Amino acid sequence: MVKPRSALRGVMLMEVLLALVLISFGLFGVVDLYMNQAKHVTRTQQQVQAASLAQSYLAQLQAAGYHAVEEKIRTHADAASPDLAALFPRPTGSTLNSDFEWNAHLRRVATDGPKRIEITIVVQRASPASKATGQEEAGPLAQREGVRREVTGYVFAP
Repeated sequence: MVKPRSALRGVMLMEVLLALVLISFGLFGVVDLYMNQAKHVTRTQQQVQAASLAQSYLAQLQAAGYHAVEEKIRTHADAASPDLAALFPRPTGSTLNSDFEWNAHLRRVATDGPKRIEITIVVQRASPASKATGQEEAGPLAQREGVRREVTGYVFAP
């Protein structure tokens, strides 16, 4: 028995619709994969920028020398947490300064050898929400989420 032509057209239409649904699911998966990859690439770039900026800040403090850093510690020893970001200017020639905030932790290291000061630089990207509103997020720098890099170095007494 031969099927009527109109019934075959209905089957073909269903096959086409099913193929379109399957192709759309595949395309949505590819687009989602691309979007996630773009987020990871952006975050990796921000981490590299934060690490570079932290190294730059550390190099600036090391270039200032032991006595300059010691003087900053001595003059601000009474402060609970001196804002070293305000005491030492940001490195010049960097376009990253508006996206990142930083802080430095200085600690005298007692050893039998030469006097030295341990410097830990913490650099973190300011969140888009705090930049948009112009308000700082609550909580210390170390407790916030996001891109954060920390480098440690030393300044030795001459």
